[in-house]
Amino acid sequence: MVVDYGFWRRSSRDFYKKLVEENGGEWKLIYLKASPEVLMSRLKERNKRTDANAFPVTEKMLLGYIERFEEPNNEGEEIIQQV
Repeated sequence: MVVDYGFWRRSSRDFYKKLVEENGGEWKLIYLKASPEVLMSRLKERNKRTDANAFPVTEKMLLGYIERFEEPNNEGEEIIQQV
């Protein structure tokens, strides 16, 4: 099973890790690391979409997300650098 979720806060990641382990599962934290510039570039392209799943995100919203994000550090994460 894959849980595709932002996991912005370490406390949230810790909660789900514990939940998985308590139910006999094995967790793996994949961190798709990207610079704010890469994220902004991708967001500009994404915001051109008009399908039902295309939720527009402004630059201000993105900067707020970046500000609140707690980057994984020594949590057993696997880092995949995005370019």
